[in-house]
Amino acid sequence: AISELFGWIVHHCDMDRMGEGEELGEAAQVKMDFLVHVVEFSPFVQTAGLLAVGGESKVMIARVETDPIEVVPVLDLHHDTRTTAIAWSPATPRPDGALASRIVFCTAGVDFKLRLFTAALDEQASEVVELTGHTDNVNAVSFDSLTGRTVASTGDDHTVRLWDTAAAVQIATIQLDAPGTSVLWLPELPEAGEPAKEFQQFLAAERQGSVRLFYANEQRQVAGETLRSESVPLLSVDYNEGQVGVVADGRVLRWTLPSSGVAESIETSAFLESPSCFRWSKARPVYSALGGVDGFQVFGAGGGCVLQKRGHCTSLTWHALQNTCCFAVGSTIQIFIA
Repeated sequence: AISELFGWIVHHCDMDRMGEGEELGEAAQVKMDFLVHVVEFSPFVQTAGLLAVGGESKVMIARVETDPIEVVPVLDLHHDTRTTAIAWSPATPRPDGALASRIVFCTAGVDFKLRLFTAALDEQASEVVELTGHTDNVNAVSFDSLTGRTVASTGDDHTVRLWDTAAAVQIATIQLDAPGTSVLWLPELPEAGEPAKEFQQFLAAERQGSVRLFYANEQRQVAGETLRSESVPLLSVDYNEGQVGVVADGRVLRWTLPSSGVAESIETSAFLESPSCFRWSKARPVYSALGGVDGFQVFGAGGGCVLQKRGHCTSLTWHALQNTCCFAVGSTIQIFIA
């Protein structure tokens, strides 16, 4: 059952369902007792049902159940300022595959700081370490995909910064030509016998329309891998199986790596005039979602819109194993299950 302590109410909601022949799925919303700015599912199998919810002065960890739809509070953590981004560390899952009793994640706030949280779920306790260095708003954070020993961040100060999570210090600064809007570590693992560090790469997106691929261990750009969008501003980036997708000036564009430099435009409806976030489904990448100041949408296997709703969507995230998407809309979490 939903905990009355947090005043969460789950009810089915009326959303416009589109796309004949598509699996329309189930839609519901969870009423929160605070404004929700960021939602982020754990991307790891062992903790796939855990959802981090960032607000004005708190980060809440919850468990999302889908049959029936429930959002069960697990941990409520104080956050000194409004949350602007959240990333889960691969240090969270236990090696034996059991549900982690300790979670590790990073947040960004409007005070330009990053915060590394290590929380014990069974003890309702946490440790927080602040990382300072950015001189303007931080728009995105991302952990390295192998160990969680490095976290990358980018923001309006025209930089990407790399941080050593164990020592809690900044280890590199990469200068950008414009404000950084997204940073995303690529998930590929090295081939057998190859050193992992040579495969640690991340994408950094700039508001003026560039997406660049970097080698993390050398802090240098991968030769020839700059993706350029003529549409600006570029506001969001996602990656899926060799494809890079972005939202730029209301359009969704896609490149396939290694890139030819030519972006393919992904057809969307005219429902959203100003989308600002884009994500592919992790469980079924033929699905994708868009969100922005005027609403949110989900697109299905045939590319058609299967769900749309009005409301100011500030963040969206997909479940790692199930075709379930959560949207942050005001003081609610909107949930779509295909």
